[in-house]
Amino acid sequence: MPKDVAAKRAALTITRQADRAIDEMKRTGKHSFWKILSLAFLLLPEITVAEGRFALVIGNTAYEHANPLPNATNDSADVARVLEKAEWQVTRADDLGIRNMLRTLRLFASEAAGAEAALIYYAGHG
Repeated sequence: MPKDVAAKRAALTITRQADRAIDEMKRTGKHSFWKILSLAFLLLPEITVAEGRFALVIGNTAYEHANPLPNATNDSADVARVLEKAEWQVTRADDLGIRNMLRTLRLFASEAAGAEAALIYYAGHG
């Protein structure tokens, strides 16, 4: 199968699974960052587009239904600086709601597909 067809198919599958996860989280009221993360990387090995080292660094301090975490964005900023000095291609995202978290993870999975290494750092409530 050509790489572009495989990438489109994988992205569509991830999107459908993420949409199902959102619906389930709405229905049950349970939000699981790890479930979302596993969905985003389910098909990552099948997509081969990028090379190099990619990092997604997320810091969530503000929450609608939980206590704020004042150091989360500071921690993620520190981690991003270290990774950038080590010549990783870093994507930063702070204070994401569930929909923006899923969009960011899908975009990162697409950008980092086929990378030498991909890393996600998350500071916030798990």
